[in-house]
Amino acid sequence: MFKKGVSGNPGGKPKGTRNKLQSMLIEELADDFYLHGSEAITAAREKDPMGYVRAMISLLPKEVALTRPLEDLTDDELLRLADAIRQGDGIGSGGAGAPDPPEPAAIN
Repeated sequence: MFKKGVSGNPGGKPKGTRNKLQSMLIEELADDFYLHGSEAITAAREKDPMGYVRAMISLLPKEVALTRPLEDLTDDELLRLADAIRQGDGIGSGGAGAPDPPEPAAIN
């Protein structure tokens, strides 16, 4: 049993060594990718499609929260919402969000 704050390997790896190594590796990879990234992606896709797909999947988040904010609305509420959107976004008049043009002034 070790005292609190005392390592079982006092001559172990100095603090920050791992971060420095990771930093160096990331910089080297970034430099290499800048020079050869496009060709490497093409080669991976053509020569090892499954590895390519695995690599793409590994970049995706582990969990994805799916939300369905309109799920609780009734069909009637959805229809009214669609009508309100159509009227509010100026469909047919000036594009999305455009207000209706002002009425021309009367000339006497």
